[in-house]
Amino acid sequence: MLYGGTMITPAISVLSAVEGMQIAAPSLHSFVIPITVVILFLLFAVQRHGSAKVGAVFGPLMLLWFLVLAFRSSNNLAVAYGVAVNSTMAVITVLAFKVARERGGWKPLAAGAFLIGFLAIDLGFLGSNFLKIPDGGWLPLATGLGLFIVMTTWRRGTGLLAEQVANTTTALETFLGRITGENIQRVPGTVVFFTGRLEQTPPALQQLVRHTGVLYERVILATVIIEQVPKVTQENRLELKELGQGFYRVVLRYGFMQGPNIPSDLATCAERGLAIDLDQVHYIIGQVDMLAGRKQEGLAHWRDRLFV
Repeated sequence: MLYGGTMITPAISVLSAVEGMQIAAPSLHSFVIPITVVILFLLFAVQRHGSAKVGAVFGPLMLLWFLVLAFRSSNNLAVAYGVAVNSTMAVITVLAFKVARERGGWKPLAAGAFLIGFLAIDLGFLGSNFLKIPDGGWLPLATGLGLFIVMTTWRRGTGLLAEQVANTTTALETFLGRITGENIQRVPGTVVFFTGRLEQTPPALQQLVRHTGVLYERVILATVIIEQVPKVTQENRLELKELGQGFYRVVLRYGFMQGPNIPSDLATCAERGLAIDLDQVHYIIGQVDMLAGRKQEGLAHWRDRLFV
């Protein structure tokens, strides 16, 4: 059983699959055994690294196989690929026109000539593929439409959510005045609140004071900003400002190719007069609970549920 399960079964399975190639191409008859041996060798070579490695190799192959079955033939799958490629070329042409105008400083006449020339070619190829939409070209169009709906819903929803949070939070200057007026008790320690709104009080900070009636001696309001550049130098990484009442605003800037390292960068605040014991720092991150179905303007009901 051990011999049959580990050696004969894989060999028969692979050999049967490879022999099926002869139906489409009888001339491959003499290559069936060599191809089977190579596949079995690769299988057992990868198997020693664990089944996860095998899944990583054959997972995409199985997905391709199921796609072929869904389209009934590889020709229909090629049609879907053609529609996807030509649609992408048309979109890239429009984006290149926008970049040439905004970043390249091209004049409208030159940029327009570029757009019309290349777009005419792209749309010509795309138009010829539209005749084959029922044969499989519908898949990339439906996928693109679905992703467009999800991305626009997410962008619109996050904008509305940010507006609602801003309308329900207190201005930071007002909150600092409240601390002085209400004589809120302060306890030793340093706490870091993360916030994306520089002039607004983090909701988590308001909840802490409302429910406990106390506040740490030093409060750091940290904001992480991802700049539209690959990397931000260490000299431009950190911005520190004292707000009074033991409050400090720290703005950390990173490039989109950099990974934020909050504790390491907070340690550099000592160079600017704010020494922080990282072992004694408390980090508090707020959470927003969203409920679908509320009567809020800006999103349709089904998009509201999709966003949530």
